[in-house]
Amino acid sequence: MGPMAKKHLLVIDDEADLVTLLESRLKHSGYEVSSAGSAAEGVAAARSNHPDLILLDVSLPDSDGFDVCKRLRSDASTRRIPVIMLTARGTATDEVLGLELGADDYVTKPYDYRVLETRIKRLLQAEPAGRGSTGIRIADDRIELRDLEIDLRGRSVTASGRPVELTPMEFRILAVLAGTPDHVFSRDELIAAGSKDGKTDDPSRSIKINNHINNLRKKLGTAADHIETVHGSGYRFRV
Repeated sequence: MGPMAKKHLLVIDDEADLVTLLESRLKHSGYEVSSAGSAAEGVAAARSNHPDLILLDVSLPDSDGFDVCKRLRSDASTRRIPVIMLTARGTATDEVLGLELGADDYVTKPYDYRVLETRIKRLLQAEPAGRGSTGIRIADDRIELRDLEIDLRGRSVTASGRPVELTPMEFRILAVLAGTPDHVFSRDELIAAGSKDGKTDDPSRSIKINNHINNLRKKLGTAADHIETVHGSGYRFRV
């Protein structure tokens, strides 16, 4: 088993000196870190990079952190990313407003880095069912991750906030894979699951499964990383 991937943190703050220091400390703690100096840049970075957690300053040059938090929570591709708001204005009113808009935590500047890191770890280790978690949610009629939503009843898929048009076969394969994350499905199992008749005796279907998987990956964009090839065995869905 290879090394565990580093958690990616996005810092949205226009105080360059503070950001430089915070980035250095976070990287020393083992995180991958990127930053944005404005509300517009921060929202764009969150949508495109899908960080595991966002550190969001309240005071930004083009907007405020409350508006950014509201925009993040209203976007399907970012609404489950944990957000810690940072502010020099330590008033109860600001804290309540931030939490009401969907922030997961609130830290007042100047802060003790050890306290901030503890709060970061707490959110990153939250249960998968939590709103800000990067884990998967599986219900009777929906399968949800932070960047992928599968409506089993409506037979529709949204990836990173955009609708994805799938063929019936592609949809059934994706639903089966995502419905049992980390389980390795053989090609015959996926043939049976994806075919209306459940037959696996057509040799050409094994080749077609590979084609369906390739088409799925192309259509899902960045969410395609969830579909992993297990050489010699088949495919599985990674969370």
